[in-house]
Amino acid sequence: MEFKIFVEGKADLKFLQDYINENFGKMLTESNDFIITGGFEKLFDDKNITALQKNAHNEIRNIVIFDTDGNYAKKVEYLDENKERYKVDFDLFLLPNNKDTGNLEALLLQMANYENHEFYFDCFDDLINCLKKGISPEKIQNFEVPDLKAKVYTYLSFFKQDAKEEKRDYQNKDFWNLHH
Repeated sequence: MEFKIFVEGKADLKFLQDYINENFGKMLTESNDFIITGGFEKLFDDKNITALQKNAHNEIRNIVIFDTDGNYAKKVEYLDENKERYKVDFDLFLLPNNKDTGNLEALLLQMANYENHEFYFDCFDDLINCLKKGISPEKIQNFEVPDLKAKVYTYLSFFKQDAKEEKRDYQNKDFWNLHH
């Protein structure tokens, strides 16, 4: 069965390519196997609606894989309402695990190889806690405390790995466990 996978960005695309290759032995290298929407709200832009409808008409299965981000139930509700509104069909999976709030980075941090790099994560977490203690609640809006995206990026760059989202090697077992 043919399918198209709609993702939010380049990071999702690269992760899914490596994940599928590692776990199913199939590499989706054709750029038209994935459609990058640029964000969950852009799934319902005219261009993406047309693609969803055209795929369904041609019996191509639409799969949407997005971050849950804030609230899982609200994200599902939003997507289901618009699915109905625009008369499009797709299977949905929300990262990190299709039930909890989170995103790709939350999933990646669950798949990180802590055995080889535990000290990095301990130090990073200590840094974040220290930064938060040093900032008073009334001044916190003046600062950008590193988030999960920064944690993943610095994890790779600290160990001299390519940390750019589209260049990461998730099949590198020294850093990732894609079977977690």
